[in-house]
Amino acid sequence: MRSYTVLLAVLITAAQAQDEPLPPTGLPLLDDAVEQCSHSGALECYALLAEVAERLPGEAWPQFYLGLVLHQGGIDAAEATRAYERALALDPGHVDALCNLGKMRSDAVRAEGPSDAAVALWTRALEIDPRHRMARVNLALDLHRRGRFDAATVHWDELLRRHPADPEVLYNAGVTRAHRGEVPVAADLYQACLERAPDHVEARINLAALYHKHGTPRDAVEHYRRALDSLRRVGPALGEDGDPADAETMIHGNLGVALTQLGEGDEAVAAHAAGLRIAEARGMVDAADQARTHLLKARVPHCDWVAREAMLAEILDVDRRRMDRGERPALLPFDTLLVDMPPRARMRHAVYTSRALEHYGDLLPPPAPSEPNGTLRVAYMCYDFNDHPTAHLVEGLFRWHRRFKDAFRSARGPRALEAVAALGYGKDDHSDYRDAIAADADAFINDLALLGHVDAVVASRDFGAQIVVDLQGHTLGTRMELCMARVAPVQLAYLIYPGTSGASCLDGAVVDPIVVPPEAARVYTERLVYLPGTYQVNDYERHAAVATYAAAPDARAAHGLPPRPFVVFCNFNKVDKLDPASFGLWMNVLRRAPGSVLWLLRPKGRQFDHVAANLEAEAAARGVHPARLVWADRVPKAEHLRRHAAADLLLDTLIYGAHSTATDALRGGLPLLTVRGEQFPQRVGASLLSAVGANQELLAVDSLRDFEDLAVSLAGTRRLRALRARLADEGRASRLFDTRAFTRDLERAFHAVWEGHALAGRLAHHVVVLEDVLP
Repeated sequence: MRSYTVLLAVLITAAQAQDEPLPPTGLPLLDDAVEQCSHSGALECYALLAEVAERLPGEAWPQFYLGLVLHQGGIDAAEATRAYERALALDPGHVDALCNLGKMRSDAVRAEGPSDAAVALWTRALEIDPRHRMARVNLALDLHRRGRFDAATVHWDELLRRHPADPEVLYNAGVTRAHRGEVPVAADLYQACLERAPDHVEARINLAALYHKHGTPRDAVEHYRRALDSLRRVGPALGEDGDPADAETMIHGNLGVALTQLGEGDEAVAAHAAGLRIAEARGMVDAADQARTHLLKARVPHCDWVAREAMLAEILDVDRRRMDRGERPALLPFDTLLVDMPPRARMRHAVYTSRALEHYGDLLPPPAPSEPNGTLRVAYMCYDFNDHPTAHLVEGLFRWHRRFKDAFRSARGPRALEAVAALGYGKDDHSDYRDAIAADADAFINDLALLGHVDAVVASRDFGAQIVVDLQGHTLGTRMELCMARVAPVQLAYLIYPGTSGASCLDGAVVDPIVVPPEAARVYTERLVYLPGTYQVNDYERHAAVATYAAAPDARAAHGLPPRPFVVFCNFNKVDKLDPASFGLWMNVLRRAPGSVLWLLRPKGRQFDHVAANLEAEAAARGVHPARLVWADRVPKAEHLRRHAAADLLLDTLIYGAHSTATDALRGGLPLLTVRGEQFPQRVGASLLSAVGANQELLAVDSLRDFEDLAVSLAGTRRLRALRARLADEGRASRLFDTRAFTRDLERAFHAVWEGHALAGRLAHHVVVLEDVLP
């Protein structure tokens, strides 16, 4: 360090002797010397420069370097600001002083928001020297913080043109592109950054997050682990506000979430526990709260219920305090559906989560108003237009929309939608389901995943829909940013997320009177659009040939089940819907029904070992032999429908009941027993039973005691066999599986919604669709 001090002194002495500014060839050496001295020899450096400034009162450069030493050395920010101002008073075109003074102005008000004064200084510097790297970097960062991602991108693109190999430019350009929703471009920029700086922690974290969010958690895990290695080796490049502990706890949390998705439970819990230890050891309250939330969520898919209630109570209390301060809660809205909590608390979580996305409403002006001409165009927006339960349900909607439109145009049917689009932003799996939807839709815009938010909204608006139906809500893969930016004048929530979105951009929610009774409207931010039958569309046309109820004599043996007359209860929900109360209720039933077994869906991957061990221990603790739990493999849809014939009764979960799982069972001829709870996720079973008819509505009860007693009283009886036989005879022809009638009701709902919007300029009232009198 002393050699730099000597070099600085020599350069300054030479300048004093010349009694004029340093020649251009000397400045890089002076810059290097000041930078080195400002870290450990700042005071000595400051003293030398102060002497020069006194001897050369008319020169700007000593004042600039005084400011630089005070600034970089952290000696005196106010005096550094004054030194830069003196330099500019002497030389108004000193671009480095303009740039650094802008940074000082920005830092001074960082907590209050972006600084217009800083922007003016950086803009002036670029007017003088468009090649000035740091002025453009600072301006781009400021624009990004303001949410002006398009304007920031212009500057990053210019920097990339001039500095194509600069890791920080590549990284920051990637961050802005990611905020614009341009995932492939952002990923390429992060990759380019890492090729030049393999230990760039932030670029590695962000690349992992992109893989994680967009469906490749295995790749995400690899990059999270490499980020931890880099962090331990070189530390993060987090800037002046960076804290290695922040980065480390965040990586552990993200790594744990990705591992949970892969079914690697032990490693997921270990990752979250490591993050929690670091956060607690360093007094990082928010990070510790987040780690506890992740730890609880990691245990849910493994049915690890040790200390569950105490942990959950602590997390909910933390979230209440966070929301009281106006902050986003740690639990996501979908997480709240899996735990027992009051409806107003769930709504509050949804509202505060959605508020964090409200700024996307400023991306574009609102869509142009549609002239009322009697025609209606509707678009469905979804991540899961592939081989996924969502596509299994909605496939028939597109088919019947097309058929109704064709009939109307040939004057053989009532009015229909003019056109229907599918707006997809998920992966193309080349499945039959995706191909069928693409074939039946008037437009299948399937490349939104490749577009940024602005371009995706523009592409979606080009279809000209008056109504957009968001099928995703707060579920995996959601892209609520597009709805926030308003794809259509009216936007409705439907199907997958069973609760209020809490989002101002969603005007209505499609429901039915059973899942959301009128008195529950107070816990919805949307206007409610009531269908006359069940809200859930179902389509089994491609599985019409699958037989129901009649099981081959050896069907049970093939599944590892006991022969009749032993009773097989089942539940084919994913295990994250299981909860201690539901499992305890099922064990009560098994204890009272000797020889009966419970048939459950086998979790994927190594998750199974943990689930099996935990549930077998829970069963034993409740007096049920673990061998009475039987596991069903994951099989193709048609085979899954057929195997329902081997069971006797589906026992529903209590907090988040069966939805598409229930309709699969009913289609397979298997009765469903459910408790009619208070909230939407608990009431879907009752809605489906009401729609299927065939006396099945008797299996929707109002208490846990009724559930247990009815399950036991039905076990192995003629009454249950009669219910099964009637379901098999009448169920297929019921309203539940009449996709044609459902689509007609939904189209009538769309017309009513649009007419109401046209009258009031908004969806001002709830909409109730009455029974259709047309054949």
